[in-house]
Amino acid sequence: MMNNKIPQADYAVVGGSGTLSSNFPANLPDDDVTILADDLHFETPYGQSPAFRLFSVGEKKVLTCRMHGWRSGVTRADASRQVFWTFREAGVKRIISEGGVGTVNKLLDLRDFIIPDDYLDLSVRKDVMLDGRYLLIMRDACVRRCGRR
Repeated sequence: MMNNKIPQADYAVVGGSGTLSSNFPANLPDDDVTILADDLHFETPYGQSPAFRLFSVGEKKVLTCRMHGWRSGVTRADASRQVFWTFREAGVKRIISEGGVGTVNKLLDLRDFIIPDDYLDLSVRKDVMLDGRYLLIMRDACVRRCGRR
């Protein structure tokens, strides 16, 4: 459903493979999770956005979308700009991003969270921003530069 009125939300979740396959957050067993709106698309300066879902956890409103399965005719850069422009317009202050690549570990149980306490950005670019010319792509962020194999 096309909607130009972006709902306000303080929080956002950007999902990947895990949220794609789990119908997040609809299939969560928590009683305080409520889907408020689904299949929301917005017109952005970068084209029509992907589908968003608005839900609440208690009193907190959360806007979420899947960054998995790129849409035909939309570059990854424009897809990212559409998502983060929408978050900015919604007033999002905190973003949680699911990063499931490489997290298959027998020591982890379902619903475990790992919260990194640092971030290594070796790009040294200062002009990476939503409205800027460059968009930071984090593919193999440390593999080559940090000597990991």
